[in-house]
Amino acid sequence: EIVRDQQREFAGAVDTARAHASTQAQLDAIEKIAETANPIFDAMRASSSGGDNFEPQMRDLQGKVADLVAADDSAVMAVAARAQARASIFVIVAIVTGIVVPWLCFIAITQMGTRVRLAMLEIRHRIENLRPEDAPMPEDLRVIDDKLTELGFHKPNPMLAE
Repeated sequence: EIVRDQQREFAGAVDTARAHASTQAQLDAIEKIAETANPIFDAMRASSSGGDNFEPQMRDLQGKVADLVAADDSAVMAVAARAQARASIFVIVAIVTGIVVPWLCFIAITQMGTRVRLAMLEIRHRIENLRPEDAPMPEDLRVIDDKLTELGFHKPNPMLAE
C-alpha cells in the first residue's frame, strides 16, 4: 500500500513536470524518468523489505532526475541569454532615440536658421541700398525676390508687386 501511494505521488509529480516543461529536452528527460520508474516500483512491491536488488535502478532514476534538473538549468540559461541580448538592443535604441536623434534635429534646425539668417541679411542689405530719390535698381529687386523665394515666398512675390 505504501509503494502504491508513493507511485501515485510520483505519477502526479511527473504530470506536473510535463505541464511545466518548456523545452523538448525537458519533456524527453521526464519521459525517461517515467519509463524508468515503473519497473522500480514493481521491484519495490515484489522485494522484501531488506532487499537490495532495486538500488541500482534507484541510482539510475536519480541520475535521470539530475539530467532533468540540468535540462531545466540550460533552458533558464538560454532564456537569460535571450533577455540579455534584447536588453542590449533596447539600450542601443534608447541611446539613439534619446541622444542622437535630438542632436540631428538640432543640427538641422541650426542649418535652416543659418540659411534664413543669411537670406534675411542679404535682403536687408539690398533694401538699405535702395534710396527713395533713386529709381529702384532692377538687380537689387531681383536679388530680393530670389531670396524671398528661397525662404518660401512663391513668385510673383506679393511683397514686390508693383
